[in-house]
Amino acid sequence: MIPKIIHFTWVDHNLPEAYKKVVDSWRLHHPDWQINIWSDEDNRALIEDHYPWFLEIYDAYPKAIMRCDAVRYFILHHEGGVYSDLDVECLGSIDGLMGASRLFLSAEPEKHLEERQASARGFPYLLCNALMGSERGNGFWNHVHEVLVKQRESYTVLDATGPFMLTGAVMTVADELRPDVLLADSWSPHDKHGNSCHDSAAYRQTMYAQFNCLDTVDKPLLNHLWHGSWSNKDLNRRPKRKSLKQIWRELRCPELDYKDIASAIVIDNQRLEQVTSHPRILIATPMKNAASNIERYREMIEALDYPCEQIDVAILYSDCIDKTEELLMQLKSSWSERFHSVWIERLDFGFHLKVKRWDRSVQLRRRSILAQCRNRLASRALEGYEYCLFIDVDLSDLPTDLIQQMLSSQRDVVMANCVKEDGKPFDKNAFLYEKLPDFKYLYRYARKEGLLQPPSGTPRIYLTELNYLNLVPLDCVGGTALLVKSEVLKQGVTFPESPYNYHIETEGFGLMARDRGFTVVGMPNLHVVHPSNE
Repeated sequence: MIPKIIHFTWVDHNLPEAYKKVVDSWRLHHPDWQINIWSDEDNRALIEDHYPWFLEIYDAYPKAIMRCDAVRYFILHHEGGVYSDLDVECLGSIDGLMGASRLFLSAEPEKHLEERQASARGFPYLLCNALMGSERGNGFWNHVHEVLVKQRESYTVLDATGPFMLTGAVMTVADELRPDVLLADSWSPHDKHGNSCHDSAAYRQTMYAQFNCLDTVDKPLLNHLWHGSWSNKDLNRRPKRKSLKQIWRELRCPELDYKDIASAIVIDNQRLEQVTSHPRILIATPMKNAASNIERYREMIEALDYPCEQIDVAILYSDCIDKTEELLMQLKSSWSERFHSVWIERLDFGFHLKVKRWDRSVQLRRRSILAQCRNRLASRALEGYEYCLFIDVDLSDLPTDLIQQMLSSQRDVVMANCVKEDGKPFDKNAFLYEKLPDFKYLYRYARKEGLLQPPSGTPRIYLTELNYLNLVPLDCVGGTALLVKSEVLKQGVTFPESPYNYHIETEGFGLMARDRGFTVVGMPNLHVVHPSNE
C-alpha cells in the first residue's frame, strides 16, 4: 500500500511563492497526508546514509537536475509515498488511487511522442518522473537504480536520469515489477507547450494493452504546468530571424538540404527472444595491412558459438605492404575444413595513407574505397545466404554468442555497440540524429565535399548513451559488427561510394536502408571491443 506521504524537492526549505501555492493545493485536498520537502542537503544525506554505493555517481553528476532526478527514485524506495514536482498543481484528492495501486508512474501526453528527441529513440510511449507513487521498498526501484548506474556517464539529462531513462527502465523490467500508469488526461491536460491536448483512442488502447491504467476520473485530478519541461528552452520563444549572412549563404548554396524521407521506427518491445534456428550466414571482412590482427581475428571467429557448417567466410584485402597475404593463405588452409567455405580475394587501389586514417583530408577517398570493398563482399551474400555479418579485423573481443544476440533483434540491419576497452564509444559511424541536420550544420561541415564530417556529439547520439534500451533505431551504422539481411542487399541497398545525403559507406548504407523501408537498429548492450590505442 502506498503510504500517505507527499514528497517535494527544492534547493533548500525556502520555497518561492509560486511553489508554496502548489504545496498548499496538495495540503488542501490531502489534509491527513504528511508533506516532506527535501532540500539538496537532505537528498545527499539520504544517499550517503542509505545508498552509499551510489554516492560517487550522485556527486559526479555534472548538472544539478540530474541529482534532483536521481534522488526521487531513492526517496520512493526508502520512504514510499507520492513524489511530485513543484509544478504539478493538485485539483482533487488522489486517495482513490492509493487503494488501487502499489506502484504508479505518470504518462506524458501522446503529443510529446512527436518531438524528434522522443521519436528518434523509437519510444511507443513516454513515462514521466514528475509524478510517481510507490509503496516502500518496491523492487521496481532496484531495477531503476541499476539502470542509473549503467547511464552514469551519459551527458544528456533525459537519457541519464530523466523520463527517457525511466521509460527504458519500464520497458526492460520483469513483468511482475511493471508499474501501473496514470494516463495524461488525468494529470496533464496540457502539453509542455501549454496547448490543451487529449490522448487519442488508439493510443489509449495501446496503453491499456501494456499497463494497468489508472484513469477512472471524469476530470483531471492534477495539472502539470511543465515548468521544467525537457525542452523548455524552446517554449514561448519566437523563431530567431535569419541574419543577412545566413540569407546570403542559403542563396549561394541552395543545394544544401538534408532529406529525411524515412518513417520513424517505433520499437514496442525491448525484450529479446532467444533464437532457436541457425540461418546460413556469410561473415565478411575487408582487410588492409592486417598482419598484426589476423591471429586474434582467427581466435574470435573460431570461438563463435554457432554451427560452423552454417558459416561461410569472405575476406577482401587490398593495398597491403605487410604479411597480410601470406597469413591469409595460411588462414584459408586451416579454415577450409572448419567452415562451409572460405573465399579470399585481393583488390588493390594503389591507395596508401601518409596521414592518420581518420584525418579529414582523406575521408572521402578512403571511405569510397572501403565502400567498394564492402560492396564486393556484399555481392557474395546475394545467393544462398539469409544474412551477411560484417566484422572488422582489428577488434579485440567479440561475444561468443554475437550472432545469436544479433539475430534475436529480428530486424533487417543490426549494429552492435563497438566500444573501446574503457567502455567509451569507438565506432562513431553508428548514431541517431536527435536533431536533423539543418542548413547551418550542413554549411559548416559538409559544404566543401558534400560529406558531413562534424565533431563528435550533438546532434549525433551514440549507442553508449542509450544503454537503458536493448534496441534503438539508428540513422547511420558502422561496419565493426554489422548484421544485414540478404534481402536488404537484394533490394539494391549498397554502401555508397560517393556521398548519399551527405553520408558515405556504412553511414550512407544505414540511411539508404531506412529510406527503402528497412528497419535499422543498434544494440547498446551488445558490446564488441576495439583496442583503445587508435
